[in-house]
Amino acid sequence: MRDFNSEKEIIEAFKNITIWKNGDKRAPHKPLLILLSLAGVQRKEQRLVSFEEIEPRLKRLLSRFDRKGNGVHPEYPFFHLQSDDFWEIAGSGPIEDILKSGSKKRSPSAKTLREGHTMGGFSEQLYMKLRDNPELVNQLAHRILDGHFPTSLHEDILDEVGMPWVVTLKKKRDPEFRSMIMRIYDRRCAICGYDGRLGDINLCLEAAHVKWHAAGGPDEMDNGLALCSLHHKALDSGAIGIDDDDRIIVSQEINGSHGISDWFLSYLGKQIRKPQDGQPGVLKEYKEWHRTQVFRGPGRHFE
Repeated sequence: MRDFNSEKEIIEAFKNITIWKNGDKRAPHKPLLILLSLAGVQRKEQRLVSFEEIEPRLKRLLSRFDRKGNGVHPEYPFFHLQSDDFWEIAGSGPIEDILKSGSKKRSPSAKTLREGHTMGGFSEQLYMKLRDNPELVNQLAHRILDGHFPTSLHEDILDEVGMPWVVTLKKKRDPEFRSMIMRIYDRRCAICGYDGRLGDINLCLEAAHVKWHAAGGPDEMDNGLALCSLHHKALDSGAIGIDDDDRIIVSQEINGSHGISDWFLSYLGKQIRKPQDGQPGVLKEYKEWHRTQVFRGPGRHFE
């Protein structure tokens, strides 16, 4: 298990966690488990927690915030985070045999982890350093969020993991991206046309990345849309998407009794607003990335 001699070493270790990926497809299993565990440190909970206890919470996190197609397997991050040398696993029976063999590649089932009374958590040295430095925990939490999720989902994730308090960190972005997207879409939501202002200031109108900035999406015109806050969050959550013909698709998982028809179903199959003449629309590859990695399909049918 790795020893840490400075905050810089801890930050680098969390920055360089191994993430399963296949091209643009990446699984956020480990980041979500880390956030859940950092929240536990902030709440001064015990260092090691049983898989049986954390499994339902991690399942809920994965079902809500994992990108489409990765599946809900809380046993994967719980066991495999130990490969990053700051997560400790202890258990009995088959789990103990796997640990004694030194193999970190074998993937025990959730049932095996439960039956082996498996415990997991940060190494003792790391846990003590984090417990005594809540500002460092905040930094790590925001670095994980910025590295793996769009800003519009950060508060939801922090609420879900139960993080008691955080300090907002500013992530470096192209300062021209927002003004550029607002300009080419005439300061109107590309879905509903909303253009509210407070005096001369855009009110609840945002520049959205179709391919998440956290997933390597560029701050370019052909990856951006001007969206109202509601439709921005709906896009980032996978409630809505865009097909190759720029028509709006709506997830079958959307439900509710008020506003669903007006704000979502009424736009099903309609084309998003085009940017100003001569300006590029969203590239096909970014729309496809969003549909395969974010959109909560299947979509509702339209003619």
